[in-house]
This record gives sequence, structure tokens and C-alpha cells, in this order.
Amino acid sequence: MHSILLPEWLDRLRKSIFNALEAHDRLDTAALITQLHASGMSDSLARVFKADPLELPACARDEAMPADAEKGWWYYYGLLHGRAQLAAEIAKLKARNLDTDTQALLIGYRRAQLALDADPDNDTSIDD
Repeated sequence: MHSILLPEWLDRLRKSIFNALEAHDRLDTAALITQLHASGMSDSLARVFKADPLELPACARDEAMPADAEKGWWYYYGLLHGRAQLAAEIAKLKARNLDTDTQALLIGYRRAQLALDADPDNDTSIDD
């Protein structure tokens, strides 16, 4: 029924919300939260309502150094574009004259490839 995969605790909370909404004709926010607490979802509610419910990767935190932020950016760029597109972009750039801008892009795309390769939990082979 739900196509978005969530961590187990968040999926349980989602199911509890849907169950509460199905069980009541009308349910305002306060009543929903009361119902969720009564159904044992207090810990999950606390996680959702805390200031920073999902921990950011080190490269995206306020205290990240610029080099770490850039390294993280290239990793996520690579995830979004995939290995095949990165390889195609690199091949196109290698065929051009390597001026300063082209060289910077080439280095960035290569950093994205290396970041993907260094992540043992990343399987972006779908697009290869």
C-alpha cells in the first residue's frame, strides 16, 4: 500500500497514524497525538518532533569543513546521476580542450566516481 520505504520505527508510526485515522470520523492534531501516545508511539513521536529528527551526514552539518562538504556534495551528485552518466560525462570532457573550467568539471566527476566506489553500501549498478 505504501511505496515509500521508511525505517522500521517510522513505518510503525505511519501505520499507527493510518489506523487512528480509519478508527475515527474526525481527528484533529491534538486528538491524533493523544491517540498515538495511547497506542505506544511516544518514543517515535519524540524522535519526529525533536529539533533534528534525522541525523545529517558529517558533510552536511554546520560544523563541516569546506573540503568535507565538497567531498560529500560530489558523493551525492554521483548517487543522483549514477555511474553510467558520470562515465559518459567524463568521456565527453576528455574529448574537449582541457581549459580550467573543463578540468575542474572533470576532476569533480572523477571525485564523484571515486566517492561511489569507496562506499561499500552503495550499489548503483542499476544504471550500468
